[in-house]
Amino acid sequence: MRLAIICESITEYEKIANSKEWNNNYLFRGHSCENFKLLPKAYRIDSNFITNPEAEIFCIYDFILDIQRRGYDFSDNGILNIFNTNSNYFPTDDMRKYMALAQHYAFDSKYHWIKTSLLDVTYNIDIAAYFAVSDKQYDSENANIIVISKSKVLTPYKIYEPHEGS
Repeated sequence: MRLAIICESITEYEKIANSKEWNNNYLFRGHSCENFKLLPKAYRIDSNFITNPEAEIFCIYDFILDIQRRGYDFSDNGILNIFNTNSNYFPTDDMRKYMALAQHYAFDSKYHWIKTSLLDVTYNIDIAAYFAVSDKQYDSENANIIVISKSKVLTPYKIYEPHEGS
């Protein structure tokens, strides 16, 4: 079930954007087309990507090794071991930071085709609004912002913050 909140004015939008209750309890994702499904790129039909964890791990591992060879220091020597796991969950907690790195920086490399199973969301409704209307390919009148209650994010799904603890 989708709950639609339609803002008829910038004042209504700003009321939500400036509300501590909204910003502390919800995550946001902007879609430039209201018909887009809430799926990570790796699992979209048009992604031309092999949608299985083994293929994703292989691609991300290769990307990480490449940027290590180019001088990126991860300051932990366990990177090679985290992709060899028998976990029932994918991705594991240890994999997430490397997947986030690939998701946000591979596009500007020879690995631009990498797609991950992470779904970008934000705590900031303004950032979601930007992504909802920035793609000129779609009519921004049909753009929307998906609102996700943090309390509804259940195991095995997690909210991952890349800079957490650093």
